[in-house]
Order: sequence, then structure tokens, then C-alpha cells
Amino acid sequence: WVDEMGAAGFRLDAARHLIEDGPVLDNTPETFAWLQGFRARLQAVDPNALVLGEVWDATSMASRYVRDGALDMAFEFGLAGQFLQAVRNGDAGSLRAVQAEVSEAYPPGGYAAFLTNHDQDRTIDELGGDVARAKSAAMLLLTNPGVPFIYYGEEIGLRGSKPDERIRTPM
Repeated sequence: WVDEMGAAGFRLDAARHLIEDGPVLDNTPETFAWLQGFRARLQAVDPNALVLGEVWDATSMASRYVRDGALDMAFEFGLAGQFLQAVRNGDAGSLRAVQAEVSEAYPPGGYAAFLTNHDQDRTIDELGGDVARAKSAAMLLLTNPGVPFIYYGEEIGLRGSKPDERIRTPM
């Protein structure tokens, strides 16, 4: 895909669940090893290729994937939730604390900042349809030191809440 089709990299869904080991269903040493090998092979073809993983876990664990060379970047779920919480409550203190933790846990450029994704209710629904709050959330996302990612349709206020078919409506 990288060499023949020109793909710039891969986004891996549920990356922490790739290889299970008996009763351990996530974050196994085998998963880390496989991802490290995959990333090395990919970057042997294109040193600039990106390996981005969805690691829906605590910052301390998600950032380990980046620090250990299993991923170039991981989606930062704790920060995403805190963006929305800060906008809902008007509480910047908790957001500052989470942002400091995230900034310390990841190397520069090592985390993907976002608001919601294909597994969550869309931002506008999370914020009760309040456009001003959605704009504030977008401002937090886009001025954050992480690499911003926008789930398609968020930029136009596309609505959608569970079940999945309503949050994955085509744009």
C-alpha cells in the first residue's frame, strides 16, 4: 500500500487488542512486539510513513506505545474527554492538569488530539446542540500542542448518537 499505492501510513483501530494471550486481552508484550515489527517494516519502505493507533486506555499506557516505538502516534482519549468536559462545565483547571500529564507522557508530536470518533456520540450531540460550545471545543482541539484529527462531519456539525449507524452517517 505504501510503495505501490502511495499511502502515507496506517491508522490501526483497537491497536491494544491485536494479540491476546490467554485471559489477557490487551496491551500484551506480543502486541507491542508485532507493532514494533510492523512499524519497522513500514518505515523501511518509507521512513516518513505514519503508524497511528487507537489505544483507548489511560494516558500512561497509550503513550507507552509511542515511547516504546510500537506507534508513531496514538489517539489521546483522556484529553478528548477533558476537552468536552471543560467546555460543558467551564472548568479549565482540570483541562490544564490533563494537558500537562499528556504533554509530559508523550514525546513531541506523539499524540493525536481529537474530540470524538466513530465509536462515540458526535461532538454537537455531546454538547447538547450548543454551537458556541462546539466552536469552543474546536478551538481547544486546534490550538492544542497535539496533532489535531477531525472525525469527518464534525467540521460542519454533523449530528449523531448511538446506535452506531447514527454516528457513522456518511457525510
